[in-house]
Amino acid sequence: MKLSAALKRNRIQRLGFVSGLMVLLLTAPPAAARPGTGGSYSAEFLRLGTGAYGAAMGDAMTAAATGVQAPHYNPAGLAWTVRNEAAASYQNLVLDINYGDLVFVHPFRTAGAMSAEVKFIDYGTIERNTLTTAGLFVSGQRVGDFGAHDLAASLGYGRAFGNLAVGANIKLVTSKLDDASATVLAGDFGLQWAFEDYPVTVGATLKNFGTKMQFDVKKESLPLLGRAGASFRLFDDKMLVNLEVEKASKEQAAILMGVEYRVVRFLDLRAGFDDRNEIQNGWTAGLGAHFGDLDFDYAFIPYGVLGNNHRVGLRYRFGPIRTRRP
Repeated sequence: MKLSAALKRNRIQRLGFVSGLMVLLLTAPPAAARPGTGGSYSAEFLRLGTGAYGAAMGDAMTAAATGVQAPHYNPAGLAWTVRNEAAASYQNLVLDINYGDLVFVHPFRTAGAMSAEVKFIDYGTIERNTLTTAGLFVSGQRVGDFGAHDLAASLGYGRAFGNLAVGANIKLVTSKLDDASATVLAGDFGLQWAFEDYPVTVGATLKNFGTKMQFDVKKESLPLLGRAGASFRLFDDKMLVNLEVEKASKEQAAILMGVEYRVVRFLDLRAGFDDRNEIQNGWTAGLGAHFGDLDFDYAFIPYGVLGNNHRVGLRYRFGPIRTRRP
């Protein structure tokens, strides 16, 4: 008996499990893995951060994100961007799953800045099997392979009104498994407030609101997230401390923290804590190396018996300074 449409839908559900496992390893566990929660999301890869900077900081970037970090963490941070920025990052995940992103940010001469971002995840090769039945026995036979991948492309804009910055993204999210695919529109909205007399910024964002993703007859929501946090610059801007909380629609609230210290002019050391990581203790680490207008970022994320994960990213600034932070 050939593989039926129902079994094909089951295969799609299994891809959701693989995606959930991937996010469990790198950022947040699936909702079912956290006490007091239930259900799952589609397009879990949307929770993976941009570049290696945020990953080393425990993903706590809602109040601190500017430039190429802003489209993912908080589009309001686009308003504080002072030069053109372009960035790329890559990460090899569990098994043969690979993740990467490309970001470009451009500040306008008059007001605000825009962004364009593409992030993708490739799930590698998946076996194709047919099932045969003989009485009470069911057996499977491999007849080939097929692929699966997700992609999100977004455009964003942020603008400052005095010390208040407001920003939003609109994004197209596509998911493909073999010959089945789904596409949805989603958005993000964020705010940041930079205190004038204190080196403190606070921020909040609502991410991934929009339509549901549908394969065949099954519909699943995107990972709807709310975040709020604060960022403190200490010791004449040599140290950055970020604290925030994240609440997903089907999960308990999680605490995120990050610290960055500038050892010398060209080197920053970073450490973070991600309460969503239940495999290991949640601690992360990394560094940033600066070579003129070029930055190299590295993040180390330990996962106990599952091994250690590494993310690398490059960021380049170019063009004239157009705007300045209040």
